[in-house]
Amino acid sequence: MEIDNVTKRFADYVAVKEADFSIGSGEFFSMLGPSGCGKTTTLRMIAGFETPTEGAIRLEGKDVSRVPPHKRNVNTVFQHYALFPHMTVWDNVAYGPRSLKKDKAEVKRRVDELLEIVRLTDFAQRKPAQLSGGQQQRVALARALVNYPSALLLDEPLGALDLKLRQVMQFELKRIQREVGITFVYVTHDQEEALTMSDRIAVMNAGNVDQIGTPTEIYDRPSTVFVASFIGQANLWAGKQTGRAENGFVPVQVLGSTLKARAGDTTIEPGGHATLMIRPERVRVSMEPPTGDVAGVRATVTDLTFQGPVVRLSLAAPDDSAIIAHVGPEQNLPLLRPGDQVHVSWSPEASLVLPAADIPTTEDLEEMLDDS
Repeated sequence: MEIDNVTKRFADYVAVKEADFSIGSGEFFSMLGPSGCGKTTTLRMIAGFETPTEGAIRLEGKDVSRVPPHKRNVNTVFQHYALFPHMTVWDNVAYGPRSLKKDKAEVKRRVDELLEIVRLTDFAQRKPAQLSGGQQQRVALARALVNYPSALLLDEPLGALDLKLRQVMQFELKRIQREVGITFVYVTHDQEEALTMSDRIAVMNAGNVDQIGTPTEIYDRPSTVFVASFIGQANLWAGKQTGRAENGFVPVQVLGSTLKARAGDTTIEPGGHATLMIRPERVRVSMEPPTGDVAGVRATVTDLTFQGPVVRLSLAAPDDSAIIAHVGPEQNLPLLRPGDQVHVSWSPEASLVLPAADIPTTEDLEEMLDDS
């Protein structure tokens, strides 16, 4: 599947701007971002429910930009599954091949195979009202897959499920995708879903595709401040790069000190504004000054929050910048209290220098997710 320089306008509003990427056969590809970023509009253009203003969408080498939905070899699963309430599970799944006038033996073979894959063989004669939310979702998947589409498009299909069931279904979806071998294109604002299931992720922001990469690449080497802040939690400190790259590292002036940091993919001239990123789980906290090749500063504990496997430490640097550290039991710290003086440090390899940009506040990110 190719999204070839696609732009979508609604009057003066640009919903998607020059999206240009491809999706491989059999890939689990996610489009991730807050409300209004253009991910659902892009999915609707792939499905045929919207027409690109500019650019082209190609499926298996054929331009389908203006081909109606029912003539595209793709199926869509929405958040609301729209199962036929008067039909059994078996008949719901059989609806597609029957519509294509397949013979009875072929219909039975396909339906039985898909029910086995989604683990609903024992529920074949039940009606949708007799199923749990997760089971209904798997019926919708089987019904969408039974005609063997080139790609399955999923628009936040887990949004109606509770947290525990949603987490279980993330692994189920990935298992089903591997077994059927069909391309899945998945839209979500949930970063955990995207990181858990995807082979690659496109992070979208205000109609633009900010970055495309594997979950590891997106998490460890974000290309922008927005991607770093939207994917997981991150310490982001505005500062200046004070020298040129040497062996992949640059000096950065942040937190009241000059620290060694890993250079990002964007070249920043000496004296230029930059943002230093470090993930909270990579921050070490100690009572004694750290040794070895590390970057770090003195800090004051301002708050502690118990989060099960880790304690979330909020600290203040000498310039009053906020530092967040996730401290596990392996760090073997004494009982800390607000006001305690500690040393925070990290390996320069664990940090990343990004182009300067407005750093979203916690309130900004919460508002994005609330909107979504």
